[in-house]
Amino acid sequence: AQARCCALLVSAAMAAAASTSGAAPLGLWCPQLAGTAAPTPVRRLQPLVLPAPLAIARSQRGRCRVVLAAAAAAEAPFRDGDARVAVVGAGPVGLFAALVLARRGFRRIRVLDRLREPPGTADTDAWGDVTRSYNIGLGGRGQASLAAGGALERVDRWCQTVVGRRDWPANGGPPAETMTNRRYLTKIIARDRLTSCLLEELREAHPEVAIEFGVECSRVDFGQDGGTVRLDMQHCRRLGSEGREVEEGATFTVEADFVVGADGVNSTIRDEMASAGAACRAHRLEDLRPTTYRTISIPVPEGERTDFNFSARNGDIGIEALPNVEGQVCGVFLFEPDDTRVTSLADGRAARKLFEELFPIWPTPLLSDEEFEAFAHRPNAKLPQFMFCGPELHRGGQAVLLGDAIHSVKPYFGMGVNSAFEDVVVLGRCLDETGGRLDKALPLFSTKRAEEARALVESQYTLDQPADYRFVAKFLLPIILDNVFNKALPQVFSPNLIVMLQDEAYTFQEVRQKKALDGTLQAAVLLPLGAGILGAGASALGALVSAIAERIPAA
Repeated sequence: AQARCCALLVSAAMAAAASTSGAAPLGLWCPQLAGTAAPTPVRRLQPLVLPAPLAIARSQRGRCRVVLAAAAAAEAPFRDGDARVAVVGAGPVGLFAALVLARRGFRRIRVLDRLREPPGTADTDAWGDVTRSYNIGLGGRGQASLAAGGALERVDRWCQTVVGRRDWPANGGPPAETMTNRRYLTKIIARDRLTSCLLEELREAHPEVAIEFGVECSRVDFGQDGGTVRLDMQHCRRLGSEGREVEEGATFTVEADFVVGADGVNSTIRDEMASAGAACRAHRLEDLRPTTYRTISIPVPEGERTDFNFSARNGDIGIEALPNVEGQVCGVFLFEPDDTRVTSLADGRAARKLFEELFPIWPTPLLSDEEFEAFAHRPNAKLPQFMFCGPELHRGGQAVLLGDAIHSVKPYFGMGVNSAFEDVVVLGRCLDETGGRLDKALPLFSTKRAEEARALVESQYTLDQPADYRFVAKFLLPIILDNVFNKALPQVFSPNLIVMLQDEAYTFQEVRQKKALDGTLQAAVLLPLGAGILGAGASALGALVSAIAERIPAA
């Protein structure tokens, strides 16, 4: 019985690992399951309705590839098209928001960001530098959103498509390969290169949009509802247009009628909106599994494939690596914050010794002495904390929040930037539905996305469990049950939570509702079965006691 139970657990876990095939394997949570993946087709309950200009062509092997078709969505004038728009944050989300607003007739847009302008998309030397930017994966949600905003074609030029995973086991041996079976193949691109793509698209299509780097928002005065918003800006230390250094601390004021807060998880705009009376408090969840990382550059041997997500795991330490379009592989070395094996590295020799102990097969033999030395001295960085904002994501008709400012998750499944692009598309639809009236569109956006943000964060939070009984109860067991029931009755039970979160056909609230219903139905099946087993056990025990009693001589 124990052997059959173990076989069921391993089989179900393998199906779960194969179904996810996202930015990280099941082994990221359970080292014992790393690399035990087998391809399993996933049932789709609804057809995907794609916005123009996307069409889907299915290959002979049953996978999907994105085919770019006609041009971007048509521009349309809006009632508030003359509004002065200040977009705070020139990362991927802020630039995409500026692009979507410009294509809807907003003509006076100013984008502001505290960082320097990224290199151009064609600067291949910059994008091979792992210290500059990490790679991210664009899934179905992100690709469909970029297509709706007319930016996918340019972004796709600088993406590497991955068709599956290659996972190296901790005990050596050949890697396990898992092929993707989804409507979209994941597109890999450096985060800052994605920014550069959108920056070039915005400047080419809408040169009237003003974009300023090296300036930071320190305070916002919203004044009266519907009135002018004043943003106190401060120059960061940077080089001016003529190579002269701009004095740090120089301030100026930006006046706007509409402010878009795309300034990240520690959003100044969100905090200022809350101080001005908006119900947009940040709800930060306890980090049950703090994780630290360092970046690492991994060479690819001549003739090897570069269309995989690569990974290796040994105990609490793992490596996740993604390729870029040039064929280089940029990885992250994941470890616990208090792991002195990593934090105490003094030089490249110590780093090489650690890698030889943990990962003798891959990637250690590929790394140079120079890379080991650089790794030993690279700074540590932390994965973000889970956070959602609400119940409001706006302040009157003056300001709205997007992206990490309203939902922050750990990047295990690529949900961060993909769901952020969805935020922008939904904002555009709200403007369409209200004729561009900001006083109507922004409250509608809160209605549509605030609960979505919460559903995304809380759903993924349940998967981030520490390595104790909570991992089994809240992560492993639900995944196993979902796979077993979905395989047995696919018409009734949906796939596991990881697969559902990545499925662009569903909203996050729909995913949460479906998994709650699945849990109820699973309990309805398992409880009577468990009661029957207990009843049979009790009867057998009673018969055994009676038999023993009959053999005992009377006193």
